[in-house]
Amino acid sequence: MGIVYDGFDPMIERRVAIKTIAKDTMDPDEAVELLGRFKREAQAAGRLSHPGIVSIYDYGEELGLAFIAMEYIKGKELRKFFESDQRFDLAQTVRIMCDVLDALDHAHRNGVVHRDIKPANIMITDEGRVKVADFGVARIESSMMTQVGTRIGTPAYMSPEQHQGLPVDGRSDVFSAGVMAYQFLTGERPFTGGGYTIIQQILKQDPIPPSEINFSIPRTLDLVVGKALAKRAEDRFDTAGAFAEALRKAATGEQALDLVLDAKALPADIGNLAPTPAEAPRKTTDTSATASDISLQAELEFWREIKDSSELSDFDAFLQAFPASRFAALARRRMTRLQAEAQPFQPETTVVHQPSKIRIAPNTESGNRLRREAEERANAEADQLRKQQQERKRLEAEAKANKEAEERARQEAAERARAEAEAAARREAEEKARLAEQERARKEAEAQARRQADEQKRREAEEKARRELEERRRREAEAQAKREADERAQQEAEAKARRETEEKKQREEQERQRLDTEQRARQEAEAKAKREAEQRERRETEEHARRDAEERARREAEAKAKREAEQRAAQEAEAKTKREAEERASTEARTRKEADERARKEAEDNARRIAEEARARKHEQARAKREAGERKQRDEAERERPQKEATPKPSGTTAERPEAPSPIAAPATERSDSARNDHDATVAMDLATGLTSPVGGLTRPVRASVTEPVAETVAEPATTPRVQPAVAPERPAAREPLPAPASRKIPLAAMIGAALAVAIGGGVWLASAPDTTTSTSPQTTTQAPGARETEAQPDTEQQLTKQRQAEEAQRQQAELDKQKQADLEQQKQAEAANQARAETERKKTVEQAKQRQTDAEKKKQELERQRLAEAEKKKQELEKQRQAELEKKRQDQERQRQAELERQRQAELERQRQAEAERQRAEAERQRQAEAERQRQAEAERQRQEKQRQSELQKQKQQEAEKQADAERQKREQQAQVSGPERYKLARALMAEGKTREGIRALTQAARAGNAQAALELGDYYINNRDVIEATRWYNEAARLGGPEVKAIIERRREALKRG
Repeated sequence: MGIVYDGFDPMIERRVAIKTIAKDTMDPDEAVELLGRFKREAQAAGRLSHPGIVSIYDYGEELGLAFIAMEYIKGKELRKFFESDQRFDLAQTVRIMCDVLDALDHAHRNGVVHRDIKPANIMITDEGRVKVADFGVARIESSMMTQVGTRIGTPAYMSPEQHQGLPVDGRSDVFSAGVMAYQFLTGERPFTGGGYTIIQQILKQDPIPPSEINFSIPRTLDLVVGKALAKRAEDRFDTAGAFAEALRKAATGEQALDLVLDAKALPADIGNLAPTPAEAPRKTTDTSATASDISLQAELEFWREIKDSSELSDFDAFLQAFPASRFAALARRRMTRLQAEAQPFQPETTVVHQPSKIRIAPNTESGNRLRREAEERANAEADQLRKQQQERKRLEAEAKANKEAEERARQEAAERARAEAEAAARREAEEKARLAEQERARKEAEAQARRQADEQKRREAEEKARRELEERRRREAEAQAKREADERAQQEAEAKARRETEEKKQREEQERQRLDTEQRARQEAEAKAKREAEQRERRETEEHARRDAEERARREAEAKAKREAEQRAAQEAEAKTKREAEERASTEARTRKEADERARKEAEDNARRIAEEARARKHEQARAKREAGERKQRDEAERERPQKEATPKPSGTTAERPEAPSPIAAPATERSDSARNDHDATVAMDLATGLTSPVGGLTRPVRASVTEPVAETVAEPATTPRVQPAVAPERPAAREPLPAPASRKIPLAAMIGAALAVAIGGGVWLASAPDTTTSTSPQTTTQAPGARETEAQPDTEQQLTKQRQAEEAQRQQAELDKQKQADLEQQKQAEAANQARAETERKKTVEQAKQRQTDAEKKKQELERQRLAEAEKKKQELEKQRQAELEKKRQDQERQRQAELERQRQAELERQRQAEAERQRAEAERQRQAEAERQRQAEAERQRQEKQRQSELQKQKQQEAEKQADAERQKREQQAQVSGPERYKLARALMAEGKTREGIRALTQAARAGNAQAALELGDYYINNRDVIEATRWYNEAARLGGPEVKAIIERRREALKRG
């Protein structure tokens, strides 16, 4: 509505947008309506102050032009984003829609309903901010559904109540915003098709859920958009703010939509918003609009949608849907024009050619080539020039022929118009003469009838005057008597009324005094009650504050005590755990220390005992060996003596001395004993340390290492008998194995004991080792056979002794290995038992700590439950007190209301008594004035009849004057030339004289005569009067008749119309 200009405010130096509307170019009735809408837009937007609404700076009317100065918005309409198929992501959609809904919510709270929310009225600035514009149809309450051409919204975005002509409120804007939200989410509008189809869909059908078109959006948005697009206003969001909040929650995935989407307000089939093919579209509730009203609205909205279309199919569909429409003729003309415009148009184009200057090169090969190319180019340009000249001549001839045809057509039209004007003038003159004759005859008849009627009226008036005089005299007598009676009655009534008035005044004074006393008492009681209530409320407030402070202090103390108890419990648990761990560590350390000490002492005692036993055994064995050697030597000496004595000595030879025993056997025996002693020392050391020799895996048993003696004896004869030794060596006594240590770790005491045992064993071995330096080489002297046999017996005994000793050593070693294995098994069992006890103790400690923590938590929960119970109890007590006070206050208010009603009832009774007395006085006065009124009515009737007659005469004269003026105007028009420019000048003159209707008629004739300026001004006139159809028709006509300048002007007007 109107034209928008880009302006600048020099006072405050800011850029503004100026929206204007010209009052002088509009019909007076239309100007009143359009100016009212224009002013309402300024008032509606001007009373709003919101970042999302275009601000209004000023409104004024000057020199027939109304204007609105508003905020200049640098950006684009949301419609252009949609038309360019630009898609918005979910976050952008929710932000833009929430900004729009916040602006609408602000407008609704201030009593403004936009009623035309659509993408064309939403501006997106370059910074991304949202602005709601065009409040031109906000709050238009009257005649908005019956005036043809009045646009109150865009059909695809209008709510069902707008289409049905029902009253609207902010929920209508919620529906329009829901259509926009659907278009944001899916990229298409929920209701599509022609105007009639859109209306039927809005009234009867639900759209497809957005998530079934755009699979990337959550289904919760289906619920929100579906509620905003509900058919019934009460099923939608109550406010735009609630719609925005629901959008935000649905977009962020919150499930608390029940805050805004209550079950009773959701559509019945919200789970599947699209109707299934098997079921018919659901119908909304009955409305007050009849079928004819809806059909008329559908026809009007269908025409509004297609009237600016350039598609023949749109107008063909309109004619098929509404063949008897008032716009059918316009649709057919539009189809004819579109068919004509579809023919190819060849513009008259004149090509002006300037021959080019060519410089010819010297007569060389390149110069010849250039010359040939230049000649070919010149010939081609000459041919092109000849063709253009021929085409220009042809076009000029066609233009001349067309011009002559148009001139002939104009002349023929002028001749026909002149002939028709002359015939019309003749017919009008004849009709005028006939009418004049009829008028003269009528006037004569009326004069005759008037004279007869006057005479009759005069006679009747005289008779009537006589009768009236008699009647008046009679009535005067009666009236005199009645007046006297009335005066007496009035005097009596007045006296009675005075008495009653005085009595009433006395009663009223007494009542007023009583009421004043009661009022003062009530006021004093109310003031006292108010003071007491205030004091009580103050005391309660103080008591409540004190209780709150005590409760807060108690809670803080409980919390502090709880924290301290928890800290103490945690500290005690930690300290106890630490003490127990330290006690276990100290106990284990002490146990290990004691075990190490005992092991060290036992190892030292065992090593000492073993060393002493080995030393004693060594001495005993050495003594036994010396004795055995001495017995052996004695026995051998005894055996050899008889032989020596019986054997004769050869002559000449010296008897040899008896050989001493071989020194090899004794050392061998001594070495065997020494090895056994070494073995015993090693076993003692192993038993003392609890170790075994490391070979291969973890351990291996220490085997007895008996050194085999190397006997260098002379081979015995086969017949030499075995001789058992007289004295067998003593078998060492078996020793009990020492207990294995408690741990696999080698304690320091065990290592010390092992070192002592090794040292002692080494000393023993050194003491018992044979002295090899004293060994002598075997005797080379040849001995007798008997001597050799005697020497072989001790060797055999030594072999048997060594064998028995080796067997005994193996047996002892096996027993020692078995004992060591048992000791190792016992050690492992002891270690496993210790580990099990430690694990049990640890688990017990952990369980005890958990139990203490659980007890502390239970105690904490119990304290919290007690605190909550006490708080709830106090809250209930406070609520009971508050309810009691409210009940008491309500009872006091009820008593006051009853007292006020009683007072009003008494006052009403008093007013009724006064009204009754007044009615009686008025009745008496009315009866007195009735007679005078009848007389006045009779006189007024006579005067009215006279005025009516005069008015009829005046009307006849006025009609005659109008007919004469029409005849004069027609005569002037007939006398004017037929050409378009002359008619255009005539139209301008009529418009200057203020004769708008005659001027428009003359402009129409000039435009039909081919004047482009007249067609342009007709388009301006109709666009200012909001008749878009006629304006479009005359703009197209002006574009057809005019040149490029006119077409440029029309394009600017269309752009301004779109912006406005």
